[in-house]
Amino acid sequence: MKYRTIENKVEFQQYWLGVIVVVVVLFVLENVGVFGGIKEFAGRVALPFQEFGIEVVSGVELPYRVAMASYNSYKKIQDLELRYGELAAIVGQQSNLQAENDELRKMLNATSSTGQTDRILMPILGYSQPLIANTKHNFQTNDPVFVNGVFIGQVGKVEQNQAEVNLFSQQFTQPILAKTEANTTGLIYGNGKDIIMKEIPIEEQISVGQKVFTSGQDSILPNWYIGRIKDIQRREGSPTQEATVDQGVSFYESKMVEIK
Repeated sequence: MKYRTIENKVEFQQYWLGVIVVVVVLFVLENVGVFGGIKEFAGRVALPFQEFGIEVVSGVELPYRVAMASYNSYKKIQDLELRYGELAAIVGQQSNLQAENDELRKMLNATSSTGQTDRILMPILGYSQPLIANTKHNFQTNDPVFVNGVFIGQVGKVEQNQAEVNLFSQQFTQPILAKTEANTTGLIYGNGKDIIMKEIPIEEQISVGQKVFTSGQDSILPNWYIGRIKDIQRREGSPTQEATVDQGVSFYESKMVEIK
């Protein structure tokens, strides 16, 4: 036990002696200028590593700043696109409302100018299958349908909230008795695209631009305006001639129709 105590004491003394020697050596080196040279040498050795570290940090920082700037620009563009979309929607709604008001005004003017004040305005519900609203539940099959005062077809199948429209331009619509403003008679048919006035006697004189009206038949009064003759087809040897009729309006470009 005593031996170990002496050994520990010797180790303690050796430790502090070593510390004192190191301090003395460093003091001597500092005073003779050697230690300054060592520090300068160490600084020169460490300088490339410091410069490399600075370059690494700069190289990472620049892409980071670019990325952040790009992200902020992207967010601003998104915000601008969102605001533009909202404004475009508002402008579109106002344009649609203005168009509907203009069309309604035209219909009212056309109705009043022809003296037909008993017509009902109804919105269009469908175009691929011509449909109109039936909010009053009082439509009947074959009721006449007008756009801006032009007779374009008749009510077809009637349901609780809607009704089909049979347009004259449709291929399987029943023929309508018609006449020109010069009282030349014929039949109105549809070919799926155009309105054709057929069965016009070949000896009758018709011309492009002449107005075409109804002649009158069941559920159709005379003198309802249908359109104007756009072109004429005559076949050699045929006892009749045909004329294509331009209505000047279209169900597919309208928002509302008139029902009598």
